[in-house]
Amino acid sequence: MGWGISRLIGLKAAVFLSVAYFFHRLDMTLLSFPLIYASVIALLVSIASHPSIDLPLLLGKGSNGSFPVWSWIMFSPFLLFIHLFVLLRRFVKNEPLYTEIADGVYVGGWPSSVERLPPGEPAVIDCTCELPRSSTISENSYLCVATWDTRAPQPSQIESAVRWALRKRSQNKAVYVHCAYGHGRSVCVMCALLVALGLAEDWKAAEQMIREKRPSISMNSLHRKSLEEWAKHLLTPSKRSGESDPVQEPLEVWNNSVPVGLTLSVPMKFLLQEKKESMPAMFICFSDSRRDIARISVLDITHQMIKSTIHPMNTSIIHRLSNDSLEISSSESYSRGREDQRLLRARRRR
Repeated sequence: MGWGISRLIGLKAAVFLSVAYFFHRLDMTLLSFPLIYASVIALLVSIASHPSIDLPLLLGKGSNGSFPVWSWIMFSPFLLFIHLFVLLRRFVKNEPLYTEIADGVYVGGWPSSVERLPPGEPAVIDCTCELPRSSTISENSYLCVATWDTRAPQPSQIESAVRWALRKRSQNKAVYVHCAYGHGRSVCVMCALLVALGLAEDWKAAEQMIREKRPSISMNSLHRKSLEEWAKHLLTPSKRSGESDPVQEPLEVWNNSVPVGLTLSVPMKFLLQEKKESMPAMFICFSDSRRDIARISVLDITHQMIKSTIHPMNTSIIHRLSNDSLEISSSESYSRGREDQRLLRARRRR
């Protein structure tokens, strides 16, 4: 497995340090200080971008695609270098900035301005952690999937990006997935999106489909491994498949009582289904991409029995469920006892 950006930036740090030492030997110490600082920053980036660490948050890029002032100051040697390198490579390479893979679905490189976006004011999925969002791109049509160059988004990030893109496509809005050059990170996300849209059987077929229209793509082993994990665990149902997955025998969580303020934390593979006999409770469901869990919170409890079940997508999850994958945050519960029935009748009379 190649080190990619870690090797490149690590080499840059060594060169800067060598030049700084050369200036120091010539009694030009004042010139050596900026080079030493640039070398230290490059070393930090090299370490943070190594596959065993993979910490894109180091640069401080926000979810809206902007960098805070402290990041521009602290990491200016690296950020300015990347800006110049991307623009220079774009000038040298005779390659279109973006390519339309399917109707309204584009993949490509970093749009430095709104004029470089595909037509139709597309929703933008930004797979870079080192390049800022153009101020002319609306934050409402922007999603940041911060990833180092030559590294791959996590499967949960791919899933979040795919679901976000599907919502935009359902609104008849074009989608543009980009990284720095449109060769690796963005192609990784685009492969998953094509599968979810039903335009490809699997991510391998999607990669071939993209390569036919954009021959310069170059996914590495990290991208393919992440796609394999996504396809295995977090695959968004394809629009091509009209049939739903077979539902296995449900695993009952509670039967004749409804816990107050109940919070269930279960793996993303679980689906919570409520069977309401009378007055419904209010549920909020959201996913935590950092922990790959779905969290279901009961906000408003009625005094009617609610039978809720969790349907496992496969039998291997049942064992995981028994190993503390299920968390209940409230010990208090209401049952359908006589006291509850009396209180309910009293409230109705009021």
